[in-house]
Amino acid sequence: MASLKPPFLNKSEDLLHKALHEAVAPFFCKDRPLRLAIAFSGGMDSAALLHAAASVFPSSLLALHVDHGINEASSSWERFCARTAALYGAEFFSMRLEGLRSGMPNLEEQARNGRWTALLQMARQHQASVLVTAHHANDQAETVLLNLLRGTGLAGIGMTISSQREGFPILRPWLNFAREELAAYAQQHALQWVEDPSNGDLKLRRNAVRHQLWPAVLETDARALPALSRFAQLAAETETLLQMFGMRELASMLPQGNRLDWLLFEDQLPAAQALLFRLWLKTLELRPPTQARLAAMLQQLRGKGAYGVRCHHAGCSFFKWRESQKIWVEARVKKKYLS
Repeated sequence: MASLKPPFLNKSEDLLHKALHEAVAPFFCKDRPLRLAIAFSGGMDSAALLHAAASVFPSSLLALHVDHGINEASSSWERFCARTAALYGAEFFSMRLEGLRSGMPNLEEQARNGRWTALLQMARQHQASVLVTAHHANDQAETVLLNLLRGTGLAGIGMTISSQREGFPILRPWLNFAREELAAYAQQHALQWVEDPSNGDLKLRRNAVRHQLWPAVLETDARALPALSRFAQLAAETETLLQMFGMRELASMLPQGNRLDWLLFEDQLPAAQALLFRLWLKTLELRPPTQARLAAMLQQLRGKGAYGVRCHHAGCSFFKWRESQKIWVEARVKKKYLS
């Protein structure tokens, strides 16, 4: 177990506590007691978050742990997490993922998706009000760089302090604090945590960004951390505005939720068409398509020739037809109209 020894006065402690309290405050409800779920991996970041949460919200605290089952020491990490949660009076719940192994293709993505699925399942099962993670500004910078390298658009290029995943509220109250501030907090309180050796595996993309690309970025510009945080915030604000204005424009093309006025839609610029079609799929509660898949669907819908079913996505058929001076594209699921 790694630890840092006091004394070290962490001047950010009050700010960390304040940020946590302000993020959670909207979830207080007089009709239902607050049940705060902490995503607790056992690493330094989540150890600091659990300690702070126990200080600010000493009751109704849950610690949720996911055992990826990749490292042979993961069972001992789980036991450490259980002991730490008990020390703070937090209820402890754990879930083990199956089928993951070191070196398998897309390990990072599968582990991340499995972790979120498990955390949300446990949070719902144990009636948590909100799930809180220990993501910080360095995580934000790494996420932005990773998504830039993937060619991601503005949507989801970074993280936000408050968001939802599968309809469940997620909070990242420390997203504007540097990793060093969390380390100082851990040092002040002589916290203990576990170290995952896979964090040094440079074959994993995030580790490569953290240990190779990020130091080079900082060497180029020491202000890169706040700059990337600001970029992520501006990107999120821009995406929110695009969604808001896009939904207003889309509403004029949807006399019914499942029926799109194709002539009004076709009059839009190609980039606007892509945005509006994604928003339509979202209102239909269909999963978002990849960029290539979306382009193919729009191309099929634009194609000349006979009307009828033109493309499919997520179990839904898109049927194009003419009515007097109107051309419609209708979304149909299992031969039934969507309501």
